[in-house]
Amino acid sequence: MPGKLRKHKRSKYWYVVGRTIDENGHVREWEKSTKQTDKRAAARAAAAIELSHAVPRARRLPLSKAFDELYSLKERRKVSVSELEIVSTKGARVMEVFGVSRDCNTFEPADFDHYVDARRNAERPVKDATIKKELGMLWQALRHMARRKLYTGPDPKELMPDVLEPDEPGDRWLDDPEYVALVQHIDVLPAGGRGKSKTADATGRRTQATPKRDYVVFYCHTGVRDSELYRIEASHFDAANRRVYVGGTKTKLSQRWVPLSPEAMEILDRRSKLYATGPLFPYRWANSNMNESLARACKRAGIEPVSANDLRRTFVSWCCRHGESEINVQKFVGHSPGSTLVRRVYQKLAPEAGRAAVERFPKAIGQAAWTPTTNELAIVNALAGGATLAPEITTASGLSRPSVYAILRRLELLNLVTYRETAEVHPTEQREYTIRAYELTDAGNDVWARAQGPVN
Repeated sequence: MPGKLRKHKRSKYWYVVGRTIDENGHVREWEKSTKQTDKRAAARAAAAIELSHAVPRARRLPLSKAFDELYSLKERRKVSVSELEIVSTKGARVMEVFGVSRDCNTFEPADFDHYVDARRNAERPVKDATIKKELGMLWQALRHMARRKLYTGPDPKELMPDVLEPDEPGDRWLDDPEYVALVQHIDVLPAGGRGKSKTADATGRRTQATPKRDYVVFYCHTGVRDSELYRIEASHFDAANRRVYVGGTKTKLSQRWVPLSPEAMEILDRRSKLYATGPLFPYRWANSNMNESLARACKRAGIEPVSANDLRRTFVSWCCRHGESEINVQKFVGHSPGSTLVRRVYQKLAPEAGRAAVERFPKAIGQAAWTPTTNELAIVNALAGGATLAPEITTASGLSRPSVYAILRRLELLNLVTYRETAEVHPTEQREYTIRAYELTDAGNDVWARAQGPVN
């Protein structure tokens, strides 16, 4: 607002009086001496004074406020409770190092380098991947504050350190003995726990101890994310078809049906009777507490530590070892084709799966014969019924086209299926293409005959 010149009776100098809007949006009136006795010179000095008052001082932005605003943003976006817990947990770690009242506008790259050193040299050192996630959460908070014109410091991207090791996707999962040992040594969620991070029931308090075994078994047997587990209700349990609907929110593919093993079926059947309405897993096992509990159980069991995501990879590894196609497993875990999680597991287990396939070759007389899986038998039955082309086999077996191709390749390795190729010319496009017709070998016909049982 333009200032005005005026003189006081007891002063020889001209004064400039003006109004500005402070950082809180309030109008403030101010007065300052120009140190000039000539009015024209005073006008020139007043212009400089007005300009200095027109530039607002940077508003202070406490670190706690930045994380509070980020948490509120996530709530408005209706993210999962698990993701809100991550914001709280990572934010708490950052504020432990920088302090809750640290002014975000004063951050410099050296501060982020100091954070890396502090976390690496802590009493319980953490991996670079964890540090990157913590600083990534701070970066999200600063970016959100910059959009609201509350953060005026350096570009958050320029603050991120370049001394962190690149992320290495996890490749840990449980083999069968480790799984049994972990289930035997896992403890329970104690009664009386309070707080948002520990429970999600209406009262905010656990009234009884809750076995963690159900959680570990269900994670390993279905591959669900921890946030997805707490959305499963009795209405999502399709006992007739032995499957459960998972209403995930992370991606569009997260909403899916997952087949159930006998152990997973038993858990859902039992919990459906206990919790006819609402979540079947009403008591939350917070991710941070879960990893600590898993570490303790692994130590007691004498096995290498596992994390919550390792249980999800365990499900993928079991699917691979038992012959399920990679495409189907991607659907089961809610991932898109080319998923890193699924691809790394399959790449590592592919040699083992190949050896297992060779070991299932037809044995010599007097030894146990190879036994096909349900999907393999469906392909064999389709071929025995006269289907030869891939579209015909897909229709007859009821499987997806990618699954059919994957199983046919596996049956070829087992010498149960062979094919012949013929070249034909497209009637309209006048180009040559190849048609592949599949058929059972003698060994394949023997498998089909054994599957039919003895003939009366």
